[in-house]
Amino acid sequence: MQDIWLAELSRILKPGGVLLLTVYGTAATKGLDAEGQRTLRDHGFVHKRSQKLKGLVPDWYQTSWHSREYILDRLSAGFEDVRYRVIPDGLQDVVVATKIGS
Repeated sequence: MQDIWLAELSRILKPGGVLLLTVYGTAATKGLDAEGQRTLRDHGFVHKRSQKLKGLVPDWYQTSWHSREYILDRLSAGFEDVRYRVIPDGLQDVVVATKIGS
């Protein structure tokens, strides 16, 4: 679903418009089990369903972790000047990108 979401954000953003996202940072990955850590390291992406959210939101709208490289690769397809900023506390990082066509 995230690829559909990114395509929609690209569609509605004017050329030269700025996209601002936050993603889990390094400290947030400490909550992942060993399998999740491996998946994140090897594939750059982990999606987990939370028992706490079960029945409240759809399965696809749960919790996801992304590597910096994964984010940069995905956003570079539809955006330019993609910048990933690490926030010192490590819980949330900031990503800024400009829509191609400015």
